[in-house]
Amino acid sequence: MQTIDYVPTFKREQYPRALTLFEDAANFPRTYDEWEARIKKGCEMLKSKGIPFVVVEIDCDTFPAWCALKGFKLDSRARHAFCAAETVKRFESRN
Repeated sequence: MQTIDYVPTFKREQYPRALTLFEDAANFPRTYDEWEARIKKGCEMLKSKGIPFVVVEIDCDTFPAWCALKGFKLDSRARHAFCAAETVKRFESRN
């Protein structure tokens, strides 16, 4: 079975909210442009290594409810769990 990676991202207009929403937001770049550059660099690295990936958008309006339902804090662990679950859903729906 092939491993598929994921890249979490946000809409530009939601990025300021992400900076106030997440407990670990101090680790985020200060601006969306910096965030976007980091994401693009990560995607290019995955492409260059031949690693398949999906970009998963995190909606700051609905994500807190998902975290509460699943018992997660609003942090990187939750983002990774959400992205992993969304990636699985995308590929299961193809079969």
